[in-house]
Amino acid sequence: MNPYIIEDLLYSTNFTVQKMQVTAVEEFNHDEWDARLKKASGGPFLSVPWLESFRDSQCSPFYFRFVSGNDTVGLAAGLRFAPPHPFLKKIFKKLFLFSGPVFLQSSPELEKTCIAKLYEYAVKGKFTHLEIRAYDYPHPLEFGKLPFIKEKKEEYILDLRRDWPEIEKNMRKNIVQQVKFAQKKGLSFHESDYPQMMIDKLLGLLAQTQERRLSKGYEKYASLYMPHIRKKILYRLFDNKIGRLFFVRAGDKIISISYIAAYNHKSYALLIGSTKQAYALRAPTFNWFNMIKKLKDEGFDYLNLGGVPEDSSREKMVFAKTSYGAKQIMCAGVKTPHLNGSFFNLMNNIYTKLPDAKIKKAIAKLLSGRSG
Repeated sequence: MNPYIIEDLLYSTNFTVQKMQVTAVEEFNHDEWDARLKKASGGPFLSVPWLESFRDSQCSPFYFRFVSGNDTVGLAAGLRFAPPHPFLKKIFKKLFLFSGPVFLQSSPELEKTCIAKLYEYAVKGKFTHLEIRAYDYPHPLEFGKLPFIKEKKEEYILDLRRDWPEIEKNMRKNIVQQVKFAQKKGLSFHESDYPQMMIDKLLGLLAQTQERRLSKGYEKYASLYMPHIRKKILYRLFDNKIGRLFFVRAGDKIISISYIAAYNHKSYALLIGSTKQAYALRAPTFNWFNMIKKLKDEGFDYLNLGGVPEDSSREKMVFAKTSYGAKQIMCAGVKTPHLNGSFFNLMNNIYTKLPDAKIKKAIAKLLSGRSG
């Protein structure tokens, strides 16, 4: 399968753009930004409701338009991180994007130019790092000879533009069988409008899911795996109407909760947690199946089921996601080495290789001013 087969879900128009002068312009009008992003078929991770959920004293969102002549040809957005103490700025001052740019006019030359503009901004702004992650970005990043380190990441996308009978037909038979089993056991599917109770419950279920994983011999992992996500952010995403919560009941007991980001007819699965009882009753499958059907009925283009860990659970996770008919795509990201030179690169490498998680957390808290 062509790993970029769903590229048309991200870009509304594609044509070659020969040598052009491009300027990066910061956009401050949120309504104007979201209108342009929707025109470019951009997804959740470049949107105002997603990025504004992270705003605080150490983190400010940015929204860049790439302009050629009088035309906006591309869009990039992310977060600027500054340390809580000025003396730390040479060590940690990060420009971070969850996903790469989207283009209204696309060509490798234009893409390289826009990435170069981001790099130029990072250097002139004395940022220590520029990091463009690969979330929901099934497109190669063109960066020419700039000193980037490539990131490649598998994700699994379920195309919802087809008719429902075709979507269901592409699921493995055991999915439908598990859904029927859950129905016979009296499980019910719901969407929540009450994050105060549901998010606390979700975090508890994530811990139970991790315990189950460890009991099967799989490696420990971070339940809130996405960078900069923490409990407070989950509340804000919901308040900003980009986070959505779905859950399954067995009688009056909630046994499975899923959390997704949904924007501009595109959705991304962030978290799911379930009790031990839920697995026996096939509640996680029941949850995903009904959520997929609901998103399809609401006119969504796709649901991205996210990536898979590079550990012993990988094969099982790939099987689980492809069981719903999701297709593997290769997503691309890049990051710079430390932009203040080789000494700081050495310190950064030592930090990343530290075996003690507590020490790493303490250092991260010092640099960012926050825990988690």
